[in-house]
Amino acid sequence: MKDTFRLGVVFTHPTQHHAPLWQKLNEQPGVSVSAFYLCNENQVSGDRHLGSTQPWDVDLTGGYHNEFLKTWDGKIADKIEKDYSTQV
Repeated sequence: MKDTFRLGVVFTHPTQHHAPLWQKLNEQPGVSVSAFYLCNENQVSGDRHLGSTQPWDVDLTGGYHNEFLKTWDGKIADKIEKDYSTQV
C-alpha cells in the first residue's frame, strides 16, 4: 500500500497558467492536489489586468480539489484588496 502524496497550494485566484499543472499532477497515481484560492477574480468577469471583461472559456477549477476561502464576513472575495495603510 502506497501513501498518497498530498500537495496543497494557496493562490490568489485560479489562472490559466497553473490550473493545467494542478489537473495533470492530480491525475498522477499517488498524488492528490488541493488548491485554496483567496478570491474568485476573473472567474466571472474576465481578467481586468488583460483588459478583458469575458470569463475564461477553459475549465480552471476542474480535475482537482479546490476551495475558495472566505473573508471574515463569510463571503468569497471578488478580488484581492491590498491595505497599504498598515505597511511601514
